Amino acid sequence: MSAPQEVLKLVDRFDSNRESYMSGEYKEALHPAISQLRRYSWSLMLLNTKTMLQRQIDATDKEIDKLVYALTEEEIMIVEEK
Repeated sequence: MSAPQEVLKLVDRFDSNRESYMSGEYKEALHPAISQLRRYSWSLMLLNTKTMLQRQIDATDKEIDKLVYALTEEEIMIVEEK
């Protein structure tokens, strides 16, 4: 989770100093890098969100198995193996 935060901080730093970075020779060099960092940070955040949601879905499935079907942990493991 630290990688996306570090990337976001870097992007924010570029954004806050955009005027100085985007003048003259820096403009052409930095603009693609900033765009790439934004895409990378969004990709990481989406991947982390997907992983978190999948864990919540798995936990909910186990709760449903326990409550609705009254399965024990051992029975849930047997069902999940099949």
